[in-house]
Amino acid sequence: MTLLDDAALVAVPSSQYGGSIPPVLDSYRFPFLLSACLLMLIVWSPSALANPKPQPPAEVRVAMDATVVYSDSYSEVPQEHIRTLLNEGAIVSTSWQLSVQRHRSYWVNERIANVEIIHQVTPDLIARRWILLDVSTGISKTTRSLQHALNFLLTMKSVPVVDRSLLQQQDELLQERGRYLLRVRLHVRDGVINPAAWRSLLRLGKTVGMKDFSLP
Repeated sequence: MTLLDDAALVAVPSSQYGGSIPPVLDSYRFPFLLSACLLMLIVWSPSALANPKPQPPAEVRVAMDATVVYSDSYSEVPQEHIRTLLNEGAIVSTSWQLSVQRHRSYWVNERIANVEIIHQVTPDLIARRWILLDVSTGISKTTRSLQHALNFLLTMKSVPVVDRSLLQQQDELLQERGRYLLRVRLHVRDGVINPAAWRSLLRLGKTVGMKDFSLP
């Protein structure tokens, strides 16, 4: 069961309004009605355009040394349900997907790197402890602090994202400073997450944070 993760169907009844409608006019009727409905929605719902979308529920930071770009991500998703599951003995896993894209004003952004980090917490209710497993590396440890277990699931610290040799300080085509976007997606579920690479394509995590950066 996924903890954190539209198509409209418009039907126009086919009826006769006293007399036949020329086929050419009839073929234009549906697009005209659809356009009119969309225009009415825009006119009568100004708040949808005026109110900005809420900020993604995470704080994302970027740091770098001489060779690597790192990221810190702090999720602000509600913890109550996750806390309840862990207290009841359920395994909870998170998948952090971090992607780096190069901004391109003349075309779609170019993807430079993609990293997935999977963390898993298994409760041991008898010993009143939680087993923390980094599925990506196989490293595990234990803690008796439930808050520490929650932080392990919902916080990423000093994650190496991309080698600096793959980035450009200057956009050679536009002769301007190279700009990059770090996008962070988070998928939370009760149970185990399969780390297989092809499985990551099926994980529909939500974008919880974005950060623009450039090389110094």
